[in-house]
Amino acid sequence: MVQTPSKCESDDLSEQIKNLKEVRSQLEAILHSTDDAISVVDEKGYGILINPAYTRITGLNEADVIGKPCTVDIAEGESMHMQVLKSRQPVRGVKMKVSPPLMTFLIKV
Repeated sequence: MVQTPSKCESDDLSEQIKNLKEVRSQLEAILHSTDDAISVVDEKGYGILINPAYTRITGLNEADVIGKPCTVDIAEGESMHMQVLKSRQPVRGVKMKVSPPLMTFLIKV
């Protein structure tokens, strides 16, 4: 027997969805307004999000990064994303060369 949600449950779900959409909108505004390059990976280390500053600074766009291993943008050094995934600890102040511009960046993950 399939139960349909009550009016109250349906209203609660609708309110939760509305709140999540508002939070997502706010987070997107923050990501798009910062001058810091941001890249986000999933639990396996594959790119799921970059912001416009990342593209402007590295020259890599979503097609270059999304769904690709987090090492795709590294010219020299170890992936800090993978280090954080393994250790579950933040990494601050690591210098690494990012490709394609082959420039050295100070990384915070």
